Amino acid sequence: MAGKAFGQNPDVALGKRLRDFRKSRNLRLADLSEMTSLPISTLSKLENGKVSPNFKTVLQISIALSVPISSLIGPIEEPGLGGGRAITRAGEGHISRHPRWDMETLSDDLLNKRSVYWKMTVKCRSIEEYGEFSSHPGEEFLLIISGALELHSKLYKPLRLNEGDSIQFDSMTPHAYIAVSDEDPVVLMSNTISPERLSDFNAG
Repeated sequence: MAGKAFGQNPDVALGKRLRDFRKSRNLRLADLSEMTSLPISTLSKLENGKVSPNFKTVLQISIALSVPISSLIGPIEEPGLGGGRAITRAGEGHISRHPRWDMETLSDDLLNKRSVYWKMTVKCRSIEEYGEFSSHPGEEFLLIISGALELHSKLYKPLRLNEGDSIQFDSMTPHAYIAVSDEDPVVLMSNTISPERLSDFNAG
C-alpha cells in the first residue's frame, strides 16, 4: 500500500520539492538534465508527479543538487503493518562519487522510511575546495568510523571530530565537512526531515 506524505501524494510532493530546489538554484530543466544524464522529459514528468522515480534516479538528482535524498523524499506516513527492516551487506550499497565525498547508500530497499543512511568518505581538504555550504531541512547525524574531519558551520567555530565521535545538529545551519586526517575519514551519516520542518520546506 502506498503511503502519503502528510496527506499528499508522494510523487506530487517529490515533484514540488524537486522544482523548488531546481528553481532556487536558477537551473533550467535542460541544465538539470545535463547534470544528471536524465532526459528532460523524465524530469518534467517527475516535477509534475506523473511518474514514480526509482531510488537510483532520486540519488542522481540529490547528488546533482547537493541535497540529501531525505530533502526530496521526506517522511512518509505508512499506516498498517510495521516491522520493516533492511540489510545492506558490506560493500553492496550503491556508491555515488562526488568531488566532496563518496557516498554509499544503506538500507535503500526499505520503503517509506523517515531517515536516510549513508556511509560517507570525505575527500574535500579545504573550505575553498568545498565551495557553497550545505543547508537543508531536517536533522543530520554523524558518527566517525575512521579518520578525522572538521565540521564547519556559519554559527560555530570549526569542530574537529575524531574516530568514535558523533554529533547531531539542525541541518538548516549551513555546514561543510573537511577531511583533516592523513587518510580520508569514513563516516556514518543519517539525514531526516521532521514533520514540523516539512511545512517550512514546502513553503520555500
